[in-house]
Amino acid sequence: MRDPRPAVQRLLEFCDLEWSEACLDFSRRPASVKTASVWQVREALYQRSSGRADHYARYLEELAADLSDP
Repeated sequence: MRDPRPAVQRLLEFCDLEWSEACLDFSRRPASVKTASVWQVREALYQRSSGRADHYARYLEELAADLSDP
């Protein structure tokens, strides 16, 4: 996702929360983080994993079809 703004705005709208530019600048927040992935929280959005799931799409076609059947 090259531009997370539209997705973040939709999410906030769904949660009935107001928009804030800080939502896009989360990696610079001074608040403490107490998770095993603390280094990921402090990292800006990156593209290196974007599209990797596409390699598995052909293996998941049958599953997707089963899940979409009513």
